Amino acid sequence: MDLDLENLRLRMRQTQAELAQQMQVSQRRISAIENGPDIQLSTLKKYVESLGANLEVNAIMRGERIPILLD
Repeated sequence: MDLDLENLRLRMRQTQAELAQQMQVSQRRISAIENGPDIQLSTLKKYVESLGANLEVNAIMRGERIPILLD
């Protein structure tokens, strides 16, 4: 199932204001992250981790799943 960031946040039962406080940014910044056409991977990682989840990125090459380390 594909989820956009807003739906992910709502699934975790958090408002933009609550997530903004967790990320130490403004509510307006959360709105920009959720509605922007492009997002930096570091921002996505912080967003997801602020919701209490982990972000995993994988490359699929010739049918093989290769984890991309984010740290």
